[in-house]
Amino acid sequence: MLFRSAEEYLEAGLVRCPLCLILDLNLPGISGLQLQERLRRAGPAPPIIVITSHRDADIRARAEENGCAAFLVKPFGPSALLAAIASIDASRSFYFGESATQTYIN
Repeated sequence: MLFRSAEEYLEAGLVRCPLCLILDLNLPGISGLQLQERLRRAGPAPPIIVITSHRDADIRARAEENGCAAFLVKPFGPSALLAAIASIDASRSFYFGESATQTYIN
């Protein structure tokens, strides 16, 4: 399912249904980080794959503190997204992004 905003997702009442949630941090209204925090406070949340164009270590740290299963920095290819989804099944988390000198995959 596709939702245009965090509010639309919350109004759908499917908070605990998805096998995973692919969450962009830049959303209209409630931000992706705010939604992630809200879901965490509400109880067990689905595994969340965070996608963003921000290469900010503080944003990544905040998403990880909120329990993201994976953190992908745009642009990324379909293989990175599929690997992130597979990592949920394998119960591992990873960061995929590029610095000036290297690509990180933990």
